[in-house]
Amino acid sequence: MHLYEELFKMKKTLFNLQHNIKIYGYDVELYVQDSHEEHTSGGIYSVLNDEWIVTPKKEKFELDKKLLKQKVDSWIDKIDNVIDDAKDESLEDATKKIGKLKEKIKEYRTSGLKSGGEYSYENLVFKYLRRNGYIEKLFNFQIDKFDKELSLKEIKNNLKY
Repeated sequence: MHLYEELFKMKKTLFNLQHNIKIYGYDVELYVQDSHEEHTSGGIYSVLNDEWIVTPKKEKFELDKKLLKQKVDSWIDKIDNVIDDAKDESLEDATKKIGKLKEKIKEYRTSGLKSGGEYSYENLVFKYLRRNGYIEKLFNFQIDKFDKELSLKEIKNNLKY
């Protein structure tokens, strides 16, 4: 079962990075979830049954924009610093460093969803980072670093034919 979970997580991540789906102007994040698994989202739609399992409801909440900005700026700095540090490191060290940061971001969001739901600062920070390209920047840097390390540069010589 673990293999399928990893496959679905990877497909979900790629799909969400490559697509910008909105319903009535609101961002939609697609993911696969077992029907018996605990969820924290405001709405759950069954593609299989073509119906809402949990219909989303409009909610009011108070937002401290200054606090949100501080948290977002802190994570932007972390992402930029890890990328800057990893530029001159080996592929293995860079991958470890980036992997740790990705895991921290995931844990940060998950803990926020569990404790405060969709409107937790942790989830809102994640959504800001994703929507504004910082999550993609981290993934792309890792892919580019990997590609560069495994590529060979062409050496031009003065062979005459």
